[in-house]
Amino acid sequence: KDAMVGKDVVRALQPSWVDVALVFCTGAVACAVLAILLWTTTGSGHYCDRSDAVDMHMLGFKTMWSDSSSCIILFFEAWALESRTKFLLGYLLVYALGAYTEYIAQVRRDLRLLARTTFDPPKIFFTSFFVLQLSCGYLLMLCAMTYSVELFLAVLLGLGAGHHAFCKDSAAVGDRIDVCCPDEDGPTFSSVAARLGRGSDESSSLLGNRTTGGGGAYGRKS
Repeated sequence: KDAMVGKDVVRALQPSWVDVALVFCTGAVACAVLAILLWTTTGSGHYCDRSDAVDMHMLGFKTMWSDSSSCIILFFEAWALESRTKFLLGYLLVYALGAYTEYIAQVRRDLRLLARTTFDPPKIFFTSFFVLQLSCGYLLMLCAMTYSVELFLAVLLGLGAGHHAFCKDSAAVGDRIDVCCPDEDGPTFSSVAARLGRGSDESSSLLGNRTTGGGGAYGRKS
């Protein structure tokens, strides 16, 4: 039984190669388009003024074609996107962070379902994933607050691609769309059972045993 639970947890944490490939291909196409625009429409001179680097544009959204010559600082002072290459890498990082945030959200849903059936870890286990998702969400918020149109689009594209690839049960996701604090209803048994290679009847049976027999913060007797 313990071995089966361990396999279920590994499956919940491990995305399919198809999902990863979808996110990768979407990001590759987006970065290719941005690279073409960067190197063909922004001239051949210095990309921006490093001495006037800012962590957010103070007068609203700016694009790479705007008159502002200020470089964007991404998270840390040393991470000034002062060249076309660095700006492209920053865009890729923000996109990957958005997709990863959606992946963590789905992992949390799957693990909560397992906690109602056969999985009974200490509460710190779930708290760790909560803090991880919260951290990613607030980092994405900081990216959007740079008021760089390209980085804002990277946030949206990353979240969209990640949600499309990793969220297998749209009905399980609530209406709140806060990146840092999403409203996450539990996934249905059929959706998670399919990903874990089990039948929905088996999962429902396990839930019945857990809720009637008690045990664990997610399956105590009422």
